[in-house]
Order: sequence, then C-alpha cells, then structure tokens
Amino acid sequence: MNSFKAAMRAMVCATAGVFLLAPATSAADSEGAEILQQDPGFYLRGDFGWSFLEWSGGSDDDALTVGAGIGAEWNDYLRSDVRLDWSGNYETTISDLSATTLLGNAYIDIPLTLFTPYAGAGAGWGWVEKDGGGDDSGFTYSFMGGATFGLTNNLALDAGYRFREIILDGADFTDHSISAGALFKF
Repeated sequence: MNSFKAAMRAMVCATAGVFLLAPATSAADSEGAEILQQDPGFYLRGDFGWSFLEWSGGSDDDALTVGAGIGAEWNDYLRSDVRLDWSGNYETTISDLSATTLLGNAYIDIPLTLFTPYAGAGAGWGWVEKDGGGDDSGFTYSFMGGATFGLTNNLALDAGYRFREIILDGADFTDHSISAGALFKF
C-alpha cells in the first residue's frame, strides 16, 4: 500500500507541476518577449497508431492504440494536455491484454516555418486488463517526440513516437508506439 501512496503522490506532483509551471513561462521580461506573453489557447486532440509491446510477463506483441485529450498552448514554446489512451488486444503467451492510461503531459515546441518539432514527458495512472482476470494498475510515465504540421490557425496534424511504462506489482507493461492525429485549436 505504501508504493500505491508514493505513486499517487508522484502523479499528483507531476500533474500539478505541469499546470503550475507552464503559466510562469509567459511572465518573461517585457523587452522582446511579446511572443511569450499571450493568453493560453486550448485544443482537443485525437490520435491513432500502432503500439509495440515489450512485456516480460509473456511474449511481445503489437496492437492498435487510440487516444484523445484536451490541452492548453501556454505560449509558442510550451503546451500541456491531459490524455486518455487505450492500446489493446495484445496476444501474449499467458493471456490477451489491453492497457488504458490517463496522463498529464508537458511539451516543449520548437516552432519552425513549415512544422513544429516537439519533445514531451508525462505522468499519470495506467490499468492493464488481462483475459481471465489478473487485472492490475500502477503509476505510469511516458516520453514523447514528434512534429505538428499546421494546416490552418485552428487545425494541425501530428505525427509522433511515445515510450510508455505502467509500473505493476508483477511484470511492468512497456510499449513503444507511433501515431498520427490532429489538434483542433479554439
């Protein structure tokens, strides 16, 4: 039970840090910082892709992954979101399984002329469901990288890679995924 409390405390601290530190970046000096001083813009996102499972509890496999989230662009260089992702129907030697995660993420964007590369990290909670029982949950973290391609002021396409791990009592769930999606800005 102590590991559960520690994981929950870490998740709350990481998520709070994303939302508390992000607005501070817009409080830069007024000289030459017009780009950093703007109201946050909000967005909805949707993604789909393919996940490659590395699971020490059985054989590796790959499966579909889908996700959705809501986020804020704090300035041209920093954004954050909360995402719910599902990856599933992995066929392992022990059982079929799927994973669901809820993560708070922060991204550093590098705006260029044609596209915006980014790197990010997230923390949250994940659930692994196994056929025949044995479901488990635990602290989850992820690292992301990719690029967004702005089509209009309100629509951007996203292509990216994500490493994600759910820390469980037994074998941890680890996957690598590639995805494509869209950000709808408002």
